[in-house]
Amino acid sequence: MVIVALASAGGLVWRRQGANLVVAVKQDLRRQLLRRRGAIDQSDRAAAAAAVQQWVMETAEWQTAATVLAYAASGSELVTGPLLTAALAAGKRLTLPRVDEDGDLSLHAVADPAHLVPGFRDILEPSPGLLRVGVGEVDLALVPGVGFDRRGGRLGYGGGFYDRLLADHGWRCPIWGLAFACQIVDRLPLEGHDRRVAAVVTEAGFLHVEP
Repeated sequence: MVIVALASAGGLVWRRQGANLVVAVKQDLRRQLLRRRGAIDQSDRAAAAAAVQQWVMETAEWQTAATVLAYAASGSELVTGPLLTAALAAGKRLTLPRVDEDGDLSLHAVADPAHLVPGFRDILEPSPGLLRVGVGEVDLALVPGVGFDRRGGRLGYGGGFYDRLLADHGWRCPIWGLAFACQIVDRLPLEGHDRRVAAVVTEAGFLHVEP
């Protein structure tokens, strides 16, 4: 029998034992982090989104990127609408993911937010027929997550969509997670298919991945 204990920067502790150790811990952690994120006050959400946008837009990576991958936020995620608008206003090629029939994410160029339509789980995504973009064409990628850790570990919603996308060997750009500061933990339980990010941007600034 295996026993594990993991503690987050915010003081949460998870203890599980048994063969399905990592899966169980991730499920517990996902529920707790979603509750924590969902409890953020609306005014604090707006301030955090504005701060994250400023942090991102002040970087050389953003300023020199011709093609940016982002996403349309859903539920209690950090709002990204103003960042999408800023990318288009700066003349960048904005790309967003779409869930294909095979259950994988494909990237498509979006010239107008009006071209986004409800897709998987009613999340806004590019409408069918928009120009497809390869991962090797992206200069900066901004991705969501339920939680992140100081080693760049990312906890998603459990569907593996972004893990499969980020596993593509064609990536040549920085991949950053966007989140609220309360979504950062010291260490996530990771499996072989889990993919890391190079940095996480929160309202508190950049969390650069520890070696």
